[in-house]
Formats: sequence, structure tokens, C-alpha cells
Amino acid sequence: MPDVLLTIGTASMSLGASTTVIGKVYVTDGTEDASVNASNQLEVAEANSADIKASVQVMDDWDSSDKCKVTLTDGTNTMPTMDAAARKGFVAVTDGTHTADINASSQLSVSVDNNPTLSSLPAGTNNIGDVDIASSIPAGTNNIGDVDIASSIPAGTNNIGDVDIASALPAGTNIIGAAKRDIVNYTKVCKYVALANTNETTIWDPTAGKKFVITDIFVSATAAGTCTLKDGTTGTTFLIASLAANGGFVSNLQTPIQSATADNNLTGTASAATQYITVCGYEV
Repeated sequence: MPDVLLTIGTASMSLGASTTVIGKVYVTDGTEDASVNASNQLEVAEANSADIKASVQVMDDWDSSDKCKVTLTDGTNTMPTMDAAARKGFVAVTDGTHTADINASSQLSVSVDNNPTLSSLPAGTNNIGDVDIASSIPAGTNNIGDVDIASSIPAGTNNIGDVDIASALPAGTNIIGAAKRDIVNYTKVCKYVALANTNETTIWDPTAGKKFVITDIFVSATAAGTCTLKDGTTGTTFLIASLAANGGFVSNLQTPIQSATADNNLTGTASAATQYITVCGYEV
């Protein structure tokens, strides 16, 4: 081992080569020597140890709600109670000439100059956002989006969707929907027959494909007997009236009588001659 020079403070000593024993080492300021206790620990005395202990005790006494509170201050003002003029004392946002202000709500005030003027529909174009009107409704066409008006309402027709106006309102008529008996919005039909024998006789033969609808019945008889009315030749009987000689009856039906099947005739049969029958109504 080479020679080692040990210096402590202003004192120094030389340890020769191969020396393993230092012997006693003193820690001194030149006046007082430090002591080593029985556990070979250097004893240190601090003149202000009472203040240190008090500070440590304060830290030890912090509860969970007060852990490590940090107060921001410029030495005079403390956040967040400091006034507006002093807030910028903590963090200044600046370009080197101007400094941003912080408002009363502790928010950075931002001013944007030169707001852009938006041109959402430039001259000469027909686009609004992502919608190209020219493409949606090309010149010379009648499409709107995916709806082809020409197909929905072809030229020369009067259909809208699934409704055929021509069928619902045939030319020359003014009937829409069902006919109402109290409003004359149908073509009236009146039929008269004189039953001079007891044979079944046709009173009303409706237009091909139509049904008769009876709203009024007038019957008179020269002899006592019965009057029978049927829906269809040899069909279903819907009225039998017993009549006295020179008697009769008139009926204005609240509920019209309609034939069960298109093209059925209205027939009448008198049990004794002669009977005079008039029926009025319309066809559907």
C-alpha cells in the first residue's frame, strides 16, 4: 500500500505503506473535539435542535385533509384571492411585448383578431356543405334524391302513389267514396211496373257489373193480396207485404237495400192482380 496523506481540517498525517491501523481520529474545529459514544457513533450537537424538532412535529401532525398544501404567492398576493392585477405575477403569457390578462374567474383572456369570413356558397357553385344540388337534381331531369317524379306521376296519367284518381273520381261523376242517401251525390234511378198477373216480373235490371240500391218503395193494389220482392230472379226474398183491396204502402228506407251480387235483377210477384210498384235508388 502506498503512502496515504490524511488531512482533517488543518491537521494532516501520513500513513505509511502497508499500514492498516489509523488509530484515533479526532473531529475538531480547532477548539472543541467531537465525542464518540459507546456504540461507536459520532455524537452531534445542534444549537437549534429545538426548532428542528418543532418543525418535524408540525409535519408529523398534518392530517389527511391538509397533506402537502402548496400556496402560490408572489410574496404579497396569494392565489386564488389575489387581485386581478397581481394574478399575472405567477405565470405570464407574453410575446415579449404584450402580456395576456387573467380575468376575475382566474381564466386566461384570449382575443382572436382577423376572424375569417366564411364563404359557404361561392359564386358560380351550387354546393351546400356535402350536398351537390346539381347532382341531386340534374338539369333536364325531374328527380329529387332517390324519388323519380316522372315514374311516380308519369306524363299523361293522374295517379299519385297507389291512388288512381280516375278510378276514384271517374270522368263525368262527382262521387268520392261512398254515396250518402241524404245528399244527392249519385245518379238517381226510379223503376215502375204494373203486376197484372201472378208471375215473377223484373222491376229493375241494373247496368252490367252494377248492383241496385233501393232507397224508396211505393206499392198499391186493386185487390187484396201479398206483394213479394226478391234479390235476383228466383232469388232471396227480402220483402212480403200484405195489402188490402185498394190499399198500399210507401217506405223511405233509413237503411238502403242493396243487392247481394252485381247484375242481380229486382223482381216482384203479386198474389192477386193488379199491383203497381215503383222503386227508387241508385246503382253501385
